[in-house]
Amino acid sequence: MAHLPSKRFQHSPLFYIVLACFASALASGIVFGWAGMVLILIREGEFEELCDGQFDEDGTCRAQSAVLAGVYPWGAVSTMLGFSIWGQLIDRKGPRITCFAGCLSIITGLLIFSASSSKTFNAFTVGYFFMGMGGPGVQLSILSFANLLPKVRNTILQCFSGLFVVSSFIFSIFQFLNQHFDISRRTLVLSYVVAPLCILVCALSYWPKTGIRLPPPPAAAAAPLSSPLPLSGFVEKHDDNKETSNDKQIPSQTGSVPDTVPDTVPDAVSDAVDVVRVVDNENSTLESPPAKPAPLNKMYSVKFDELPAASVSSFDILKSKVVSFFTQTPKYGTLPQESPHAGNSHTNNRTNNHTHNSSNSSNSTMSIKVVSGSARWFEATNKPRPGTAVFEHLPFSEAIRVPLFWYFALWSALQTLRVNYWVGAISGQLAELGDSPAATNMIYTRIVSMIIPFGIITITPYGLLMDRFGLQMGFQVLHFEHVLLGVLSLVPSLSIQVLNAVVYMVLRPAHFGFQYAFVARVFGFTNFGKFFGIICVCTGLIGMLQFVLVWISYNVFDGSSTVTNTICLALTVPGFFFRHVLRANQIA
Repeated sequence: MAHLPSKRFQHSPLFYIVLACFASALASGIVFGWAGMVLILIREGEFEELCDGQFDEDGTCRAQSAVLAGVYPWGAVSTMLGFSIWGQLIDRKGPRITCFAGCLSIITGLLIFSASSSKTFNAFTVGYFFMGMGGPGVQLSILSFANLLPKVRNTILQCFSGLFVVSSFIFSIFQFLNQHFDISRRTLVLSYVVAPLCILVCALSYWPKTGIRLPPPPAAAAAPLSSPLPLSGFVEKHDDNKETSNDKQIPSQTGSVPDTVPDTVPDAVSDAVDVVRVVDNENSTLESPPAKPAPLNKMYSVKFDELPAASVSSFDILKSKVVSFFTQTPKYGTLPQESPHAGNSHTNNRTNNHTHNSSNSSNSTMSIKVVSGSARWFEATNKPRPGTAVFEHLPFSEAIRVPLFWYFALWSALQTLRVNYWVGAISGQLAELGDSPAATNMIYTRIVSMIIPFGIITITPYGLLMDRFGLQMGFQVLHFEHVLLGVLSLVPSLSIQVLNAVVYMVLRPAHFGFQYAFVARVFGFTNFGKFFGIICVCTGLIGMLQFVLVWISYNVFDGSSTVTNTICLALTVPGFFFRHVLRANQIA
């Protein structure tokens, strides 16, 4: 069970998780319900003065559509930037202050948006910006609540992600009330200020001052083992008097074997693991280690299997280079650097043949089995328990240098750009296909705006999928959804686009849920806000390209979205390599 850092945790974990779910559903991502809000703005005639009476045959005005299409990206980009700002704040001040500040930003945005008018006070983008900025503050403040039930942590994180999308349903409800009960946008938006106010009060009353973290692994790093453990096949010691070969075969290990091995194990390593495993024979056991590990002999024998060059295709070579690069890790102290061809052994599930001999003679030869790039020391006797973050033990300055993090940040930014562009441009794409006030009364646009928030029904299955089969399987499912969204976007059919809305409904909560689960699984919650904030800064910066895509669609291709959708489909290519990167880094 997780540590409860505040005496105010006087209720069951379920109580706090339910409160967190309500906060996420009511405030975390309301700006993503733009498809419903844009219908209200069109119905109330905002920016209609730009048309000068020039409407298309289907009743749409391109000047009005272009201006309205430029409002949503400000909310989407500010959401990504908000994750960075609130990420720094939550690591420093904790969930309570972060949620409080996020609610204030949402309230500010709602007040500005309700007072805006295209004729007198055009501040729609400013209001939407503050609404988008505040949502991540609420969302980040609740993520560590998943540690209250660590056995289903991924499922809870996925639930929070789904509720982030469900909050976009708020504007669809506004659109229904505006159309059928003629309640004005100003009244609807002003009345909704009550929601973030209630969340603010709950945060001050129940949110902890510090994040909820799992306790450290039960086995202390430097504590000696109380009982022997069988360790045949890890580090073996041989007597030179016996006829042994320096090229002794060792078991295949997914990971990188260093070209050189230090004479002694650094103190930093002995603090992180128990002891280097030394085995006299197959039936030997590990004895209690000394206070400080004894020096290793200078002569080592490490053998690899060479990969036959003839069996490697061009795609395999490209994949091998990508995976090899993103499985390197920073150098820790005096530990040796990894072999430059370690990635090939990862990618092709083979071992590498290489013999490293020292010029200095020794009384024994050792075969050493080394853990992969995600751990630069010798394999520990106390392995992390399931669910423990891979890099959480590293200081932030070291963990941020892991190439895997930057690959994931780039992939996340590109895919978020795609899904945000789809939401911002879907009303224009449907109008291009014939969904207009005159022809269809914009029924397809209404259907799409109603479908999207129902992604909540997919959050539990996807979370359970990751808890049961791991991040690799979760990513494969997510990547398939990304590719399918891009392919269906190119089909010029209103019915297919409604089907594509269903794909988006499933995709969006899975996308953000995987982000949460990946950062929590690989880097933990100690610096969760910093890591996720950096990812969202990258997402926000790359997300600015959404303005370029909108401009290209309306000004270069006369409102056609075929080219921009093709560009978005091409952005899924990095995902074809990411699964192999996860496997090479031993991220299950």
